[in-house]
Amino acid sequence: MKKIVNIVFASTILLFTNQNINAVPKAKPRPISEATMLGQQLIKELEENIKKTNEAFKSATTPLQKEEATKNAQDAAQNLINALNDIKTFGTDVVRGYNPKQIQIAAITLAELITRLHRIKLEIKNKRLEIADMTNVGVFIDSPLSGKEAQRSQAVKDQQYNHKEKNDIKKAMDAQKEILGTKWSDIITSVTYTLLIGNALGICYEIDWSFGAHNAKVLENGQTVNRPILPRSSKQKLTKRQHAAIKSWYRLSKSELLTKEISSTQQVVQANDLLKKLQNVQEDLKDVPPVAKYKNIAHEVTKAVNSLSQKIDAAKTRWLKIV
Repeated sequence: MKKIVNIVFASTILLFTNQNINAVPKAKPRPISEATMLGQQLIKELEENIKKTNEAFKSATTPLQKEEATKNAQDAAQNLINALNDIKTFGTDVVRGYNPKQIQIAAITLAELITRLHRIKLEIKNKRLEIADMTNVGVFIDSPLSGKEAQRSQAVKDQQYNHKEKNDIKKAMDAQKEILGTKWSDIITSVTYTLLIGNALGICYEIDWSFGAHNAKVLENGQTVNRPILPRSSKQKLTKRQHAAIKSWYRLSKSELLTKEISSTQQVVQANDLLKKLQNVQEDLKDVPPVAKYKNIAHEVTKAVNSLSQKIDAAKTRWLKIV
């Protein structure tokens, strides 16, 4: 009898407790400020503009249209960088203990990590094809081609490192998403991949996210949050020939022949000489590392070559006697 009473008593207490728990209203998600909503809307609008410039480039047919579309696409990318580098874009909210400055750093870091993940995936794909070209496919086991043993062994080691770097990048991305929350993570991820599509089409050169507070440590309430440091590939460095080519470009870019119309036969001769030098620089810079500042220089050289070539052709059309 006593056992039955205890069971009834315990059931009554449990029922009362459940009723009290259900009676407590669930906490509503904290609404974000208007400033934060405006910042998120701004990034979305910049993404739409990037999409439009990408489409404009694809539909351009003449050299003039392509040049204009390229400039517009690069301007759209730069506008995105400017927005991410402006602390006001990230509102005034403190979310899950992270202030706007910490959220901004996480956003820029996530964007950089996404571009690096994109790059390493391409590297893995290319390395896989490279290894396949040096492999004899067997029924039970594969073996290297004769004379390719050492080269294939090194390629396999490089591929193992590539996969490790990919996994490290993904872990670092998860850490940034934890700071950003779902809304900001989705927005930054979407706009970065939209930009990468433009890069793949040859419109915008790779964005260099290393600016502003990006490399800073988050300092708040005496605590530090260190950004994961991932190894940079040696392919980020310029060769001696590329260094020399860039120096040559800085010197050649000061020529008035690049900014003024050609008005004499002597200038045509000088322009032809300048064009040959610029074409040599262009050739030396065609495989520069995938860093924005180097790619931008290569792009400027190409623009100068095309522009000067057109001016020389126009001058020859006016003066048919010019050899």
